[in-house]
Amino acid sequence: MSGKGHGRGQGATLKDDTPAASTSAAIHVVWETPTNPGHTSKLVKWLVDHPVDCIVLFSENKSAPRLEGRASGKTKVEICTVIDEVIFKDDGDWAETFKDHPAKFSKAVQDRLGM
Repeated sequence: MSGKGHGRGQGATLKDDTPAASTSAAIHVVWETPTNPGHTSKLVKWLVDHPVDCIVLFSENKSAPRLEGRASGKTKVEICTVIDEVIFKDDGDWAETFKDHPAKFSKAVQDRLGM
């Protein structure tokens, strides 16, 4: 980790903070607001419920003991793609933008996790 605070605080990824972001602009996800505290909560709940994925996401030790079960993806990026779908696919504010630009949301999840 670079120590630059990447993905910390209220938002991850820069530029446009509206759900109707253009195709060239990065998406700025506000993870927590007084009216919608749910994005980070959904992320944490998913991580708690998927310990095998946490090993892939956060362990640098490839020889670490494996928990029973299968990871949601083989790489960190694949797992972040699964996470972004859980968080944003049916979100009232982001569903339409997610449908059009899912890769941008995967990047927002990666940034939030400090990857």
